[in-house]
Amino acid sequence: MHAFKAESLVEDDVVRLEPRVARIEGEVTQINLRLVGVEVDLHDLRKSMDQKFDKLDAKMDRIDTKIDRLDAKFENKLDAFSTRRFSFVLTAISAAATIAASVLAVIFSATHGQ
Repeated sequence: MHAFKAESLVEDDVVRLEPRVARIEGEVTQINLRLVGVEVDLHDLRKSMDQKFDKLDAKMDRIDTKIDRLDAKFENKLDAFSTRRFSFVLTAISAAATIAASVLAVIFSATHGQ
């Protein structure tokens, strides 16, 4: 009789636990469904971010190309300016030397001519 009473108590406990277990199983199923949704959202977010980064990389590549062209253009202008400045200085020195030589020639020819 004692075994029958213990078995009855266990059955009562199982009967009371079954609805709780069923409710917990339902909640776990809902959590799993939500997690699947979150995984999909994260996958979509990653895909979207990868696409945005690809576009940004392409823009940065185009900007780098433009900067390289502007740098080359600037270097060419700077070289041309330096060459012109050198030519101007060389011309000025040459003109000054020619004038000095002319003045000296006039001075020395005037001295020898007297």
